[in-house]
Amino acid sequence: MKFNKNDKVIVVNTGDVWENKKGIILGDFDKKEITEETEDFLVKIYFNDDKTVMQTFNKNNLELDANIVVESLNESKKIDKDDFIHNYVYLKDLDDNIIPSWFFVDKIAAAENIESVEVINAAIKFGYKLFQIVQNHFKRAIVAEPNCKIKTLSDECAEYILGSAVVTELKVKEIK
Repeated sequence: MKFNKNDKVIVVNTGDVWENKKGIILGDFDKKEITEETEDFLVKIYFNDDKTVMQTFNKNNLELDANIVVESLNESKKIDKDDFIHNYVYLKDLDDNIIPSWFFVDKIAAAENIESVEVINAAIKFGYKLFQIVQNHFKRAIVAEPNCKIKTLSDECAEYILGSAVVTELKVKEIK
Protein backbone atom coordinates (compact mmCIF):
# COMPACT_ATOMS: atom_id res chain seq x y z
CA MET A 1 0.00 0.00 0.00
CA LYS A 2 1.24 3.48 -0.83
CA PHE A 3 1.06 5.99 2.00
CA ASN A 4 0.99 9.73 1.56
CA LYS A 5 2.03 12.63 3.73
CA ASN A 6 -0.67 13.46 6.35
CA ASP A 7 -2.27 10.01 6.12
CA LYS A 8 -3.71 8.96 9.48
CA VAL A 9 -2.30 5.55 10.43
CA ILE A 10 -2.33 2.86 13.09
CA VAL A 11 0.89 1.07 14.09
CA VAL A 12 0.56 -2.72 13.76
CA ASN A 13 2.66 -5.89 14.01
CA THR A 14 5.27 -4.47 16.38
CA GLY A 15 4.42 -6.40 19.55
CA ASP A 16 5.74 -3.53 21.68
CA VAL A 17 4.75 -0.15 23.11
CA TRP A 18 3.92 1.18 19.64
CA GLU A 19 1.28 -1.47 18.87
CA ASN A 20 -2.13 0.10 18.02
CA LYS A 21 -0.89 3.67 18.51
CA LYS A 22 -2.38 6.18 16.10
CA GLY A 23 -0.42 8.79 14.22
CA ILE A 24 0.05 10.87 11.12
CA ILE A 25 2.65 10.33 8.39
CA LEU A 26 4.96 13.32 8.20
CA GLY A 27 7.07 12.10 5.30
CA ASP A 28 9.82 9.77 4.22
CA PHE A 29 12.09 8.93 7.18
CA ASP A 30 15.09 10.68 5.62
CA LYS A 31 13.14 13.73 4.42
CA LYS A 32 13.04 12.67 0.79
CA GLU A 33 9.84 12.76 -1.24
CA ILE A 34 7.46 9.85 -0.65
CA THR A 35 7.43 7.53 -3.66
CA GLU A 36 6.18 4.03 -4.50
CA GLU A 37 9.57 2.73 -3.30
CA THR A 38 9.40 4.42 0.13
CA GLU A 39 9.77 1.75 2.80
CA ASP A 40 10.20 3.77 6.02
CA PHE A 41 8.12 6.72 7.17
CA LEU A 42 8.47 9.38 9.85
CA VAL A 43 5.25 9.25 11.88
CA LYS A 44 3.99 11.59 14.59
CA ILE A 45 2.45 9.25 17.19
CA TYR A 46 -0.28 10.45 19.56
CA PHE A 47 -0.02 9.48 23.20
CA ASN A 48 -2.56 10.41 25.84
CA ASP A 49 -2.49 13.70 27.74
CA ASP A 50 -1.25 15.87 24.86
CA LYS A 51 1.99 13.93 24.26
CA THR A 52 3.36 13.19 20.81
CA VAL A 53 6.50 11.40 19.62
CA MET A 54 8.12 11.31 16.20
CA GLN A 55 9.16 7.77 15.27
CA THR A 56 10.22 5.94 12.12
CA PHE A 57 8.14 2.92 11.03
CA ASN A 58 8.39 0.51 8.14
CA LYS A 59 5.38 0.43 5.80
CA ASN A 60 4.69 -3.14 7.00
CA ASN A 61 3.99 -1.73 10.45
CA LEU A 62 1.43 0.83 9.29
CA GLU A 63 -2.22 0.65 8.28
CA LEU A 64 -4.50 3.47 7.23
CA ASP A 65 -6.91 4.46 9.98
CA ALA A 66 -10.20 4.45 8.05
CA ASN A 67 -12.17 6.09 10.88
CA ILE A 68 -9.84 9.05 11.13
CA VAL A 69 -9.56 9.43 7.35
CA VAL A 70 -13.33 9.88 7.00
CA GLU A 71 -13.41 12.23 9.96
CA SER A 72 -10.49 14.25 8.59
CA LEU A 73 -12.18 14.69 5.24
CA ASN A 74 -15.25 16.12 6.97
CA GLU A 75 -13.09 18.29 9.21
CA SER A 76 -10.99 19.61 6.33
CA LYS A 77 -14.01 21.33 4.83
CA LYS A 78 -13.92 23.72 7.80
CA ILE A 79 -10.31 24.86 7.35
CA ASP A 80 -8.67 27.01 4.72
CA LYS A 81 -7.42 24.81 1.90
CA ASP A 82 -4.08 26.67 1.91
CA ASP A 83 -3.51 26.00 5.62
CA PHE A 84 -0.91 23.22 5.43
CA ILE A 85 0.07 23.78 9.08
CA HIS A 86 -3.28 22.57 10.43
CA ASN A 87 -2.45 18.85 10.32
CA TYR A 88 0.81 19.38 12.20
CA VAL A 89 -0.65 21.28 15.16
CA TYR A 90 -4.18 19.94 15.64
CA LEU A 91 -4.05 16.40 16.93
CA LYS A 92 -6.61 14.04 18.36
CA ASP A 93 -5.96 11.60 21.14
CA LEU A 94 -7.33 8.06 21.22
CA ASP A 95 -10.64 9.36 22.58
CA ASP A 96 -10.95 11.86 19.71
CA ASN A 97 -10.28 14.82 21.99
CA ILE A 98 -8.44 17.62 20.23
CA ILE A 99 -5.18 18.37 21.99
CA PRO A 100 -2.89 21.37 21.66
CA SER A 101 0.20 20.52 19.71
CA TRP A 102 3.31 22.02 18.15
CA PHE A 103 5.92 21.24 15.58
CA PHE A 104 9.38 22.50 14.63
CA VAL A 105 9.23 25.07 11.82
CA ASP A 106 12.20 23.54 10.00
CA LYS A 107 10.65 20.05 10.11
CA ILE A 108 7.39 21.34 8.59
CA ALA A 109 9.42 23.16 5.93
CA ALA A 110 11.32 19.96 5.10
CA ALA A 111 8.14 17.88 5.00
CA GLU A 112 6.39 20.45 2.78
CA ASN A 113 9.52 21.03 0.66
CA ILE A 114 9.46 24.79 1.28
CA GLU A 115 11.59 27.36 3.12
CA SER A 116 11.18 27.92 6.85
CA VAL A 117 10.24 31.55 6.23
CA GLU A 118 7.19 30.33 4.27
CA VAL A 119 6.10 28.26 7.27
CA ILE A 120 6.51 31.28 9.57
CA ASN A 121 4.53 33.51 7.21
CA ALA A 122 1.75 30.91 6.92
CA ALA A 123 1.67 30.57 10.72
CA ILE A 124 1.20 34.33 11.02
CA LYS A 125 -1.43 34.39 8.27
CA PHE A 126 -3.51 31.59 9.81
CA GLY A 127 -3.17 32.74 13.43
CA TYR A 128 -0.87 30.12 14.91
CA LYS A 129 1.55 30.87 17.73
CA LEU A 130 5.29 30.98 17.15
CA PHE A 131 7.82 30.11 19.83
CA GLN A 132 11.56 29.80 20.14
CA ILE A 133 13.28 27.12 22.18
CA VAL A 134 16.88 27.56 23.30
CA GLN A 135 19.18 25.25 25.24
CA ASN A 136 22.94 25.74 25.00
CA HIS A 137 23.63 25.48 21.23
CA PHE A 138 20.18 24.12 20.40
CA LYS A 139 17.89 26.85 19.02
CA ARG A 140 14.71 26.18 17.03
CA ALA A 141 11.52 27.93 16.00
CA ILE A 142 8.24 26.20 16.80
CA VAL A 143 4.75 26.72 15.40
CA ALA A 144 1.91 25.80 17.73
CA GLU A 145 -1.86 25.58 17.85
CA PRO A 146 -3.22 29.01 18.97
CA ASN A 147 -4.23 27.76 22.45
CA CYS A 148 -0.95 25.97 23.13
CA LYS A 149 0.62 27.05 26.42
CA ILE A 150 4.28 27.76 27.12
CA LYS A 151 4.19 25.22 29.98
CA THR A 152 3.16 22.46 27.55
CA LEU A 153 6.03 23.38 25.24
CA SER A 154 8.51 23.59 28.10
CA ASP A 155 7.53 20.15 29.38
CA GLU A 156 7.48 18.45 25.99
CA CYS A 157 10.63 20.14 24.71
CA ALA A 158 12.47 19.12 27.88
CA GLU A 159 11.65 15.51 26.98
CA TYR A 160 12.67 16.06 23.35
CA ILE A 161 16.05 17.66 24.02
CA LEU A 162 16.66 15.86 27.32
CA GLY A 163 16.87 18.82 29.66
CA SER A 164 15.36 22.14 30.50
CA ALA A 165 15.29 24.87 27.90
CA VAL A 166 14.07 28.43 27.62
CA VAL A 167 10.85 28.72 25.62
CA THR A 168 9.68 32.17 24.56
CA GLU A 169 6.72 33.25 22.48
CA LEU A 170 7.68 35.17 19.35
CA LYS A 171 5.69 38.17 18.24
CA VAL A 172 6.65 38.63 14.61
CA LYS A 173 5.15 40.11 11.50
CA GLU A 174 5.37 38.69 8.02
CA ILE A 175 8.93 38.12 6.83
CA LYS A 176 9.76 39.18 3.31
